[in-house]
Amino acid sequence: MFPRYVFRVLRHLKRSPEETPRSASQGGSPAGSSSVKSLGFRLGRAVLALAAIAALGWAVWSVVRWSGEHAAHAPQFAEEEADESPPEQWGPAYSSNPTVADLKQASQAAANELLAAYPDAADAWNVAAQLEFHLGNTPEAVRLWQRCIEADPRAGEAHYGLGYIAHLEGDNVKAVERFRAALEVRPDDPRIPLLLAESLARSGKPEEAVALLVEHLKTGKGNLGGLVLLGQIYLDQREYDKARWAFEQAVQFDPTSREAQFGLATAWARLGEAEKSKQAMKKFQAMVAGRRAESTARVMSFDDVTKAREVAVLIHSDAAKVYAAHGDLKKAEEMWRKTAALDPRNVPSRVELLAIYERAGRNRAALRVCEELRDLEPKHADHWLNYGILLSRLGRRDAALAALDQAIALEPSNAKYQQARQIVLNSP
Repeated sequence: MFPRYVFRVLRHLKRSPEETPRSASQGGSPAGSSSVKSLGFRLGRAVLALAAIAALGWAVWSVVRWSGEHAAHAPQFAEEEADESPPEQWGPAYSSNPTVADLKQASQAAANELLAAYPDAADAWNVAAQLEFHLGNTPEAVRLWQRCIEADPRAGEAHYGLGYIAHLEGDNVKAVERFRAALEVRPDDPRIPLLLAESLARSGKPEEAVALLVEHLKTGKGNLGGLVLLGQIYLDQREYDKARWAFEQAVQFDPTSREAQFGLATAWARLGEAEKSKQAMKKFQAMVAGRRAESTARVMSFDDVTKAREVAVLIHSDAAKVYAAHGDLKKAEEMWRKTAALDPRNVPSRVELLAIYERAGRNRAALRVCEELRDLEPKHADHWLNYGILLSRLGRRDAALAALDQAIALEPSNAKYQQARQIVLNSP
C-alpha cells in the first residue's frame, strides 16, 4: 500500500509545539483513507534521525527501557492508559456478528454525532454526504455536497462526489465541470484524471481526453485503468494501431485484465489480423469462464453485511480524520478504535492508533497495536522495527532483539534495521 511509519526513537529530536495531526479527509479512496501518514511515524523522519546519529557519532537511541523509576524523569513514556471500553459496549455493530441494520445505524450515528460537533464544517458535511450516497440517497448526497462547497469552495471531495453522480447519471457536461474543479484542488488524486477523461470523451472531446490520459500515464499513477480507457478512445476514433498499442501495454501491465484482452482482440480484428484477434479473444473467454461464479457472488452480496461493513469502516475512519483535524484526539481515538472493531483486519486504523498512543507515551497500548499490525502484515519489516523499539522501551531486551532480527531477515539490505539492532544491543 507506501512506507507507513517508523517510531520517533530519538529523545534528542523534540516535536515542535505547533505540530498537530494532519487531516487526511481527502478521500483518496473510500477507505482512503487511508493511506494516512501519522505524525511521528513517517519513514522519512526516522531515516533522517538515523543519518543524524551517524553524522554526530551518537552511541545510543532513546530506546529507553521502561521501569517505574524512570516515570518521573521520562513523562513521554509514562503509562497513562485511557479507560478502554470493550467494543461490545459500543453496540452490536462492533461485535463479531453484526447485521446490516446494525452497521447502518452505527454509521448514521457516527455521521450525526460528527455534524453535531461541527455543524458548519465542510469536512463533516462531506462524511454525511458519503454516507447518504452509499445508502442510495443520491438527492440528499447532492444537497450535502453542495453545502460543502458553499462552506468551502475548494472542498475537493465534494466536487468529486458531485462529478461522480453526474457521471453515473450521464450528465457529462456537469461531470467535466466538477471533475475539473476537483482536479484543480487535488492534482495528485489518481481517480480524477480517468473519470475526467471518460467524461470528456463522452461529451465529444476525445482529443482533450487523450491528451489528459497521456499526461496522466506519464506520472505512473494511471497504469491499467488509464491504458484501457486510452485504448477504448482510440478504438472509437478508429485509430486502431494506437488502440492495439494501448491494450498491449495494458495486458503487459496486468495479463489477467479482461477489459484489456477484449480490447486487444477488438483492435486486432479492426486491423484485419484475424488470427491474432482470435487468440486474444480465446484468452478473454477463458477469463470470463473462470470468473463467472465469482462475479455472480459479488453482485448477490452487494448489499449484504460485507458491503455494509465497508461503508461503516469508511464513515468511521473519515469521521476520525475530521475529529483529528479539529484537534479532538480523544474522539479521533474512539473512532479509530471503532473502525478497528468493525474490521479486525483494517491496517490504517491501527496505524493511526499507534501514532496516538506513541505520542501520549501509552506504550502498552501501542504494543498491543504493534502486535496486531505484526500479525496482519508479518512481511512488513517496519512493523517488526516498531515492535522491537517498544519492547526495548518496556525492558524486554531479548524480545526486542528477536523482533529486530525479523526485520533484518525481511529486508537484509536495509541498514536502518541493522543500526536499530546494534543500538538496542548496546543500550544499558
